Amino acid sequence: MWKKWQKPTTNKAHVALSFAEHGLMLAVLHGVPATPNSKTACEIHQLACESMEWADVLAAWVNKQQLRGARVHLALPFSDYQLHQLALPKLSPIELRAAAGWKLREFLPFALDQAVIEVFESPGRVIEGEHRYFAAVAHRDVIQLRLDGLLASGLQPDVIDVAELACRHSLVQQLQQIENGHENGVLAVMLNAHEGLLVMIKQGLFHISRRLDWGHADAMQAGSVDNAWLDRLVLEVQRSLDFFEVNFKQAPPKISLLAPALEDERLTQMLRNLNMQLLPFNTATLPFSRLVLPDKINLDTCVLMGMATRAAALEKEVAA
Repeated sequence: MWKKWQKPTTNKAHVALSFAEHGLMLAVLHGVPATPNSKTACEIHQLACESMEWADVLAAWVNKQQLRGARVHLALPFSDYQLHQLALPKLSPIELRAAAGWKLREFLPFALDQAVIEVFESPGRVIEGEHRYFAAVAHRDVIQLRLDGLLASGLQPDVIDVAELACRHSLVQQLQQIENGHENGVLAVMLNAHEGLLVMIKQGLFHISRRLDWGHADAMQAGSVDNAWLDRLVLEVQRSLDFFEVNFKQAPPKISLLAPALEDERLTQMLRNLNMQLLPFNTATLPFSRLVLPDKINLDTCVLMGMATRAAALEKEVAA
């Protein structure tokens, strides 16, 4: 997405950064593996802070870890941007951004000339010469604020991405370990305590994204999983499967990933009724060694691991 601001640096480390519910999550990658199939050393750090304190907390951490000059790959929080799906004609990148802005101008809470827009293509039918696209839109002051905070900390901004695309990087890793996973795709539901994200990936491409205004905190009632919560979850899955079949004219994915993992026979059976197999998020598929993650893999973790996966891939490309 938004990139690149590199300056020469002697620090070889890469840092992936995401904004979590209660602060910052960071992954530090040290060096390039000796062989292409080796895993990159990765250390996870969590920093508690209020949303307005993030830049100061980050700067103190960077100094303590001696990471000044390291390249940073940032995933923006949901509050920083909007993501829209649009139908647009095939145009050059500059023309696409202009066309997307014109279509979205009435939905923006700020003037169009203050918008930073990035567009990426989504697969699907071409209808009357128009293709499907996703457009990420942020206020330029929001992006500048993030950049200023990163630069003030001593880190060198390399890539700024949105949470949805960050998750795609980690999900593609999951699919590589599932038989025919790349071709068949996956529907993933990733939850924090009070928010979530549903995405559908097939053949490495981003098909569906839906933000959820509820999370896993409401799942447990009196020691067991609440029936109404299960119904809500399965309804979101079913709606997405129906949308996929109607709009993409393909068989939908048959694998569903849920983070945090939830062992509940009712949910397993409900998804089985939709011809879906429920699997947990498997951290062993990630290209990292020395990886110690929180006990519960949630949306925040998936976003961070996606950014770290991308950072590791870019690091190998540069080394090659």
